[in-house]
Amino acid sequence: MMDFFVRESRAIVDGPMIMVRYGTCGGLSDAAVPGSVVVSSLGAGYIARNPDHFLQTDAEARYGKDPYFYFAPVPADAALSSALEESLREAMSKVEGAGTVLAGMNITADSFYSSQGRLDDRFHDDNEDLFQHVYRHYPHATSMEMETFTLLHTAHCSRIPIRAAAAAMVVANRRSNVVVHEDVVDKMEIAGGRSVLDTVAHVPL
Repeated sequence: MMDFFVRESRAIVDGPMIMVRYGTCGGLSDAAVPGSVVVSSLGAGYIARNPDHFLQTDAEARYGKDPYFYFAPVPADAALSSALEESLREAMSKVEGAGTVLAGMNITADSFYSSQGRLDDRFHDDNEDLFQHVYRHYPHATSMEMETFTLLHTAHCSRIPIRAAAAAMVVANRRSNVVVHEDVVDKMEIAGGRSVLDTVAHVPL
């Protein structure tokens, strides 16, 4: 859907654009505690499930193919990310219960379940060691969700400039399984949304 959004928006807007994604994510580092905000200043990597691994009927052939692909990170707009960090830090300092604003790398997955390392014995996912691969491929992994890589990649491929960045509220830390209180998320959503709009309004095209 992010690809759809970027392309459809590009189709009806003339000239350069700025796009910022602000949403929710899981924290992948100890610093990305619930209630913190991660700005994807280091860009985003991408994990995709490999269907060939699961469709082979011969067990030896199946396990000879990696179950997941790990793609090279795509960068975010540096100046836009920097302005976003500054604006969000000021905004979150006024929100009771909000944590710090971090700069890090987002990891985008093509599924909420298998390629995000969620275990489900009702499905054959081969993802028990997924996070070992995540940290090996992306040493600066800080957050995980399903949109940022596509936003940054599609913006990068636009023939008419699109400056893109992303930030996300950490609702749960995937290492500790601690979850933020929903009342805090509501406040962060409003304060952060206004902060993003202010950033977009003041950063030059």
